[in-house]
Order: sequence, then C-alpha cells, then structure tokens
Amino acid sequence: MRVRSAQPAEERSLQEKSPKWVRQPTPSARLRDQSHDNRTTRRAQGWWTGTILAPSIQAYLATIRKDGSPRVHPVTPIVGQGRLFLFMEPTSPKGYDLRRDGRYAMHCSVSNSSGESGEFFVAGRATFIDDPATRKLAVELATYAPADRYILFELDVESASSTIYTDGQPVRQRWKSAD
Repeated sequence: MRVRSAQPAEERSLQEKSPKWVRQPTPSARLRDQSHDNRTTRRAQGWWTGTILAPSIQAYLATIRKDGSPRVHPVTPIVGQGRLFLFMEPTSPKGYDLRRDGRYAMHCSVSNSSGESGEFFVAGRATFIDDPATRKLAVELATYAPADRYILFELDVESASSTIYTDGQPVRQRWKSAD
C-alpha cells in the first residue's frame, strides 16, 4: 500500500507530483515571451508537420488532472506559421487541466491497425492565450470555424517523434528541444 503525504497537493513540489517519465520544463520553456520558444516550436513543426500532420488531423491530447492522474481528450490541433494551437469549450476539463498544469502530450489518431498512414507524437507545455491578435491568427489558420466562446491555448513543443512507412519499413524521426 502506498501512503500519500499529509501535505496538501498545492504544497508538494512539482517533482513529487510528476510521474518519473514526465520531463520537467526548463525556465526558458516556461516563459512564452522568450524568442527561443517560438524558434523551438518552428524547428519542431518544420519536420513533424511536413512529415505527418495533415491540416485537419484528429489527435488525442493527454493532460494531468488535479490529482495527478492522466486525462485523454480528442482534439483538432491547428498548425501554421510555426505555431500549434488548440481551441476548446471554456468549461472543458482539458482547459482546467492546462491552466493549472500546462504539461501535455499529444498523439495523432491512427487510420488503421497497420499504421501505414503514419503517426506523430508531441509533448511540451501549453499556454492560455487571451491576446486578440494571436486569437485572430489561430482562427485564420483553423480548418473549422472556432466559436467565439472557445478558449485558446498555444502548445510549445519540447519533444516530437514520427513514424512513417516507406516500402513497408518504419522510418522513425525524433526531435527534442535543446533546453
């Protein structure tokens, strides 16, 4: 039996709450206004979107619940101009999760059991966006018409991987932020 700390969850360190497999972000990855973050996202987006991500692909977003357990949600990511966005309902559990703890992982849906259509995976930190100019850009890039009530997050990519099949053989690529 595992005994939990008597300390409130808010007082526990991020390291104690995080599963061992979750990469802790560096200070520069936490700060959205640093130019490095935009360059990092663009470098990752350059190969994984060109390789595998279709404009209207469905994906599964994993977030972290308040109790530390995972939560998975279907989403339609918006990719363009070196940026990755997600719109969602303001009452969505995934929005609450991302506002509290911005860490995420996202995996594309796979079209069949052979995997021949390929797959991608990205992980990093999400930032709530309330800037009207950024929202306008995300709306313009979207393959659907986001409702005015939707809230917006921008996803920074700290790591990415893809698998495609060429002549029946898997071709894997991995990318990780320098941070």
